[in-house]
Amino acid sequence: MRIFWTLFLVFTFTLTQGAQADPANNYKKLEELIASDARPDAQKLRDVFRHPLQTLTFFDVKPDMTLVEIWPGGQGGWYRKILEPFIDADKGHYIPVRQKSAFPDRHPDIPYGDVDMVLVFRAHGFM
Repeated sequence: MRIFWTLFLVFTFTLTQGAQADPANNYKKLEELIASDARPDAQKLRDVFRHPLQTLTFFDVKPDMTLVEIWPGGQGGWYRKILEPFIDADKGHYIPVRQKSAFPDRHPDIPYGDVDMVLVFRAHGFM
């Protein structure tokens, strides 16, 4: 009986690991969003300098994350135009915070301590 439960747990664990987001699909989705017509041409011109695909891949951003971006408004929300549609609304949350007074004590949809990542881009002079 012990062997049965051990095999059952190993099999179940293996199945759940396969159900997670595929990194290749994440990469492809990011590529599509970066090339999207929804982004202004002025923002796309900066891609050669900012390397959004490499940057977001390095940070291992995933669609099911609860992600906070601090001060997303710089240059028209440059990363926001990529991140907001990338984060899956059914599985994750994208929370842009524009100013210190806008930092909520608690976000109504997110349990305390459940933010996966906080991103801050181009925040020189932040303090």
